[in-house]
Amino acid sequence: MINAIPRWLRTFVWAVIIPAMVYTSHAATFNTTASADAFVATGPTGNLSNNNYGGGGALGLAAGALPLGEFQTVMQFNLGSVRNSLDAQYGAGSWIVQSVSLQLTASPHSNVIFNNIAAGQFNASLMQNNSW
Repeated sequence: MINAIPRWLRTFVWAVIIPAMVYTSHAATFNTTASADAFVATGPTGNLSNNNYGGGGALGLAAGALPLGEFQTVMQFNLGSVRNSLDAQYGAGSWIVQSVSLQLTASPHSNVIFNNIAAGQFNASLMQNNSW
């Protein structure tokens, strides 16, 4: 029966279709929230530099030129469950992360320690030491 199939078609099936079936990728989406977070603030004159705001109930980002000074936020995400799920779904080490997105939401506040909400840009970076 296989001899009845033209040779060029058999070659096409082995060269194109079979590899496509083997190398098909699947996307997986995971949502999580921060497992720890805090912010640091300089204050308008550096007067807030030594304060701890780990239990402040909110996070802040602000440029140093704003009236109440610079605010920086740190967030930690425990991704162990994501790794376990990907290993179970695709096999240990048989997957790669191609993209990550972070969604932040601004909300009005009435706390006098925070700067007024203003548009601007910010950077996100990976901390080398995440044992905080």
